[in-house]
Amino acid sequence: MFAGSGILIGEGEESLVQWRAECCCGQLSATCLGEPVRVSVCHCLACKRRTGGAFSFNARFRADAVSIEGRARKFVRIGGSGVRSTYSFCPICGITIYYQSDAERDLSPYPERALKAGDALVHLAPDAGHLVHMPTHIDVLCGDYQSVVERNHAANRRRPQVP
Repeated sequence: MFAGSGILIGEGEESLVQWRAECCCGQLSATCLGEPVRVSVCHCLACKRRTGGAFSFNARFRADAVSIEGRARKFVRIGGSGVRSTYSFCPICGITIYYQSDAERDLSPYPERALKAGDALVHLAPDAGHLVHMPTHIDVLCGDYQSVVERNHAANRRRPQVP
């Protein structure tokens, strides 16, 4: 996870984007070089609690592209699936700057291999909006943003209407 702003360093084809996140008091920061490997939005309960909002916005970078400055305290959360995530936050102001997930270490470099399984999931229970939505996580990894939009609209139409 990474929250910050990016600036362009260098010129022409040799240029890189440098991203920097910093806590409120400035004691803890993370600097990343290059484009994120993945950008995502999460709406799970743990992320809602962590951010205090309806969603968390996350950018993931290769570990060798990240440098951390300052002291961090850590909080380890084990999710319902058993996946361990370690959140690093400033011990002074409490702002989370980054996290590492054990699940991410095992991500396949070939997400397109899961596309057929995602398509099958949609048709398994076409009236279950969440199952229609779930394959969009694979679509994002493959860069198929049009399918993300279409499937999420279809999933939303399947949600029960509240009077």
